[in-house]
Amino acid sequence: MIELDPVLSSLSLDDKIAQMIMVDFSGKEMDHDMEVYFGQYNWGGVILFSKNLSDFDQTKKLISDLQVTALAGRTKAPLLVGIDQEGGFVTQMPFARAISPGNMAVAATRNSEFAYESAALMAKELRSLGINMDFAPVVDINTNPGNPVIGVRSFSDNIELAVQMAEKSVKGFQESGVAACAKHFPGHGDTELDSHLSLPTVRKTAEYLENADLKPFVSAIHSRVESVMTAHVFYPAIDREKIPATFSPVIMTDILRGKLGFKGLLITDSLNMKAISDNYGYDETTFRAVSAGADILLACGGDDIHQGIYFGLKKNVEEGKISVSRIDESVKRILRQKFRRPLSDIPFRDDPAPVMKKIALNSITLLKNDNGVLPIKPSADNVLGIICPGIPGSQEPTLGEVMGRHSEFVKEINFDPSSDSINVDEIMLKARECNVVLMATFSRGKLPEMQVNIVRELQLEGKPFAVASIFNPYDIMQFDKIPAYIVSYGFRPVSLEALAEVVLGKFAPKGKLPVTIPGLFEYGRGLTFPPLS
Repeated sequence: MIELDPVLSSLSLDDKIAQMIMVDFSGKEMDHDMEVYFGQYNWGGVILFSKNLSDFDQTKKLISDLQVTALAGRTKAPLLVGIDQEGGFVTQMPFARAISPGNMAVAATRNSEFAYESAALMAKELRSLGINMDFAPVVDINTNPGNPVIGVRSFSDNIELAVQMAEKSVKGFQESGVAACAKHFPGHGDTELDSHLSLPTVRKTAEYLENADLKPFVSAIHSRVESVMTAHVFYPAIDREKIPATFSPVIMTDILRGKLGFKGLLITDSLNMKAISDNYGYDETTFRAVSAGADILLACGGDDIHQGIYFGLKKNVEEGKISVSRIDESVKRILRQKFRRPLSDIPFRDDPAPVMKKIALNSITLLKNDNGVLPIKPSADNVLGIICPGIPGSQEPTLGEVMGRHSEFVKEINFDPSSDSINVDEIMLKARECNVVLMATFSRGKLPEMQVNIVRELQLEGKPFAVASIFNPYDIMQFDKIPAYIVSYGFRPVSLEALAEVVLGKFAPKGKLPVTIPGLFEYGRGLTFPPLS
């Protein structure tokens, strides 16, 4: 291990401040302007998004060029290269070979080894590209069915299951060469607002939070998680000052560092999110975040925000509001992390497909099946209509396309879920040409009324039909009575393929509901049927 004190003492205040900032950028290559920019500021880390990534070769070259620039700079220290590659919904590398079906799907299998294996495979692939930190896993307990930002990114609303999955996931990432990041401390699972857009409030007692929401973080810390990300959420029962947890010394220092004994890197969620940017300027943001205990300030949104955070923090130090010793404390943690995981380009030779398919197949959860609507065997006399949404921003196949590969007697009826002008009559006209219908629903929180209307029309039609949620298991709360309901927890190809195989009777449903759906289904519910011969 490199002796850190000489490295730390060689850095100027400007360089120390830059080490505490992780930035994004717009390009896909290290051009001259970007090289000058990174050389000027010597940023401590970068976060990559899909806008930066095209394929394996481009991604690997980009990261290599970034590291060459960093190592040639004044600090002579490598970059922390982070990414939100959670699996399932949040996937910045759609070209990746190792994409997990997502946390809630993994939890539906009840097999914590799947949490380990999926995390390990994702980590190995990231490591092979030069990525040394994944902002995963999400360990929030999703107790609010209307949560618009966590939902299936969470493992469960059951404390014991969430704890088991968090522990295995953290170990899977880190034992395969990538730093994990447990998020969003102290819990973002019981919010009805999205902190990207406003400041949510969690009105739970301190005792409840300690005995519930904090438990998966405790598990992650016991598993030696190397970083934790903060939540931009207000917790009045813990800190009465109306500030996000990111700014609370009580939450971040007294509880996380003190009571829970966390010694790793504390990273803010992005400081351009409206829970922060609508309420605080750069000077106050940096003062509050660092005073609360943050080591890394995540500055997404472009050069103006990067520099606003940089100069805001520098001003606070120069004016004596934040001590140099406090800066040194964080920079030392950052340097320790960088040298803990040296640069690596070990090739990714594993074949993740069999593991991810096995997880997806074992996650499909049948919650209702009146009159044995499922499974469905399409034929010339039993044409299956698939009413399915295109996923906004996704170029991946729809459920109708996937099921159409299995049978020529499948009729795809697509609609755009983001449109305000869906023609329900036109959809129903096409559905009437089919003998049985599968309606796929997609929502991030409350199911849009237009999708509810389609299901109501199917109910009135009287022909056999089933509803398949390809994302949010809580969609069924919007319906009065439907004959059959099945959940995949995700819309990535591996999940849709598994859903298709179960619906068509090639594989029996085995998943167990990882959450309670209020008034309808208890945690643990999962029906089955024998595969069709």
